[in-house]
Amino acid sequence: MTKGLALKSFFVALLTLALLIAAYLVPATRSWINDLDLLGLRLRYEVRGPQPPADNLRVVGITENTISAFAQAKIYYPPFPRDLPALALRRLADAGARVVVVDILFSEKDSWDSKEDAALRDAVTYCRAKGCEVVLAAAIEEIAYGKGITSRSLITPAPTIMEAKPTLGMSNTQPKLSYKVTELAQLELPLSKGGEEQQFYSQAVAAFMLVCQQEGRDAAAELKRAVTQPPAGTGSPFFRINYLGPPDDFPGLVYHFERLFPGLFDRQPKRELTAAEADRLRELFGGTIVFLGSRNKADNDYFETPFGLMYGVDTNSQAFDTLYRTRLVGAVHPVLVLCIALLLTLVAWWVSITRPMLRSALLALLVFVLALGGNLLLFLYLSQELSLTMTSAGFALPYFTCAIYGGLVEEAAKKKLRTTFIRYVSDQVVEQIIANPEQAGLGGIERTVAVMFNDIRGYSTITERLQPEQIVSFINCYLGEMADVIRRHRGFVDKYLGDGLMACFGGPVPTDNPARDAVEAALEMIHALNEKVNPKLKESGLPQLKVGIGIHLGAVVMGNFGSESRMDYTLIGDAVNVASRVQDQTKEFGWALLVTRETLDAAGDDFDSELLGERQVKGREQPVTLFKVVDPAAVPLFKY
Repeated sequence: MTKGLALKSFFVALLTLALLIAAYLVPATRSWINDLDLLGLRLRYEVRGPQPPADNLRVVGITENTISAFAQAKIYYPPFPRDLPALALRRLADAGARVVVVDILFSEKDSWDSKEDAALRDAVTYCRAKGCEVVLAAAIEEIAYGKGITSRSLITPAPTIMEAKPTLGMSNTQPKLSYKVTELAQLELPLSKGGEEQQFYSQAVAAFMLVCQQEGRDAAAELKRAVTQPPAGTGSPFFRINYLGPPDDFPGLVYHFERLFPGLFDRQPKRELTAAEADRLRELFGGTIVFLGSRNKADNDYFETPFGLMYGVDTNSQAFDTLYRTRLVGAVHPVLVLCIALLLTLVAWWVSITRPMLRSALLALLVFVLALGGNLLLFLYLSQELSLTMTSAGFALPYFTCAIYGGLVEEAAKKKLRTTFIRYVSDQVVEQIIANPEQAGLGGIERTVAVMFNDIRGYSTITERLQPEQIVSFINCYLGEMADVIRRHRGFVDKYLGDGLMACFGGPVPTDNPARDAVEAALEMIHALNEKVNPKLKESGLPQLKVGIGIHLGAVVMGNFGSESRMDYTLIGDAVNVASRVQDQTKEFGWALLVTRETLDAAGDDFDSELLGERQVKGREQPVTLFKVVDPAAVPLFKY
């Protein structure tokens, strides 16, 4: 590419960036950017995976099963009378709950029995006397009258209930969906009522403030750190929910409302609890923060989140967990976002003028993947959200714009050269001129993981009798099956080693028991070799394979290693060396699977093993205690 064309491409790249920045800054054109950013958010959480909730967090849901259970017992039908949640509050307080957040709006217009309101009022008072704070729901009702005229009013619990002076929290949609850019969480909402200005918080924040008061934490300071202040006039302060995952995936987090009424099916839900029943409730709810609300789809209180549909009471609980455990998610400052977009644009321009085109395309793909990977790693390791649009479109749009522009200009120049010179010189010379226009006067982290090494036995002997395409065929068949097994057991293949591989369990994302995952994967790999790989090789007339697998559990350092020109995510450390040496020992013992004592102790007692004794392995002063691991139903598969 000539210098003149390169300079013109540079200005094209800057113009593309200017249009992208305009779309990013102007609200009227930002919706498509928000949609792409939400897709990026889903990807981040999907890669990160679910995270366990706080030990003292509970969700009590009123589900379709709850309604059915009360109906079958012929006690109550929806809507339930308010003395029922009142009794639930009392039982949670007796069980030792610290805070109960009720995501049900007990408004005056829905009230039909003052005795029920009084029961709920007395229950709130009772809870406070027991040291259990209650957060009830309030809401903002907005009515549009047309021609831009709207009215907004505050809906609170019925006056009788308000006599207990409960803590109120906003239950509108926006506070429950902090992750949506287009629906900012309405953290603070000043309202005028009776001439006196009041300030309300979302239910999750109200509960957090109460817990901070109980624990002596500075709620104001912690909220100040968590809350993002939007530009003036663009919305209310908000914070991002660091979503845990689907609540039903966490045992001990979600309970059915009827769990609080052991006598339900005896048609005596309001009877006094037995000592055993009371103890059971104390075991479940003692010292907890409880979120109580509807988990019934018919109530339409569910929303789209990065982990799919989630009920309002669930989003409330996860918003609270974000604040309570200071699992804050931040956002890269818009100025820095624009700087990153500018940098990516400059890189895109440089890549677009790289020749030949194939090299440019491959380099562009590499940069694009690195940009997306950096975006993802920024969230996984620093809990910072960076606009996916500005990291993807910020590179892709300038690159393709410059590449297309440069291609069109170059093609036009080539056509002009052909037209100009074809009459005077041979085709070969014309191509040389086109290739060189100047000739014509033209321009880490440390973690304990299970490391596995896997190697094919007798590889050299097998391959010396095969053609190159046969070698590729059986190696790809073998490594493909082995990699699939490793992935199924939450491991990842760190690298392929020609006739084998190195895998890691317990990283980059930690798992509950990496040693168990590794041993289970190894057993399945040996079965897969004999049940899937070898039959395919036999059909193709290729040799049957035997393998050696060594596993060691230990500390490693994981991260990107290499030079400025090339970086790889891998792991290093003594555990890697030991695992490699253990795999070497499989040759000496003639056994397919060997593990160290550290691995077996961590994996548990569910595996059949045999002690081999201590061995001095190369490069390590301390001896290693080795064990043979076997599937008793398939012993011949493990012998060489």
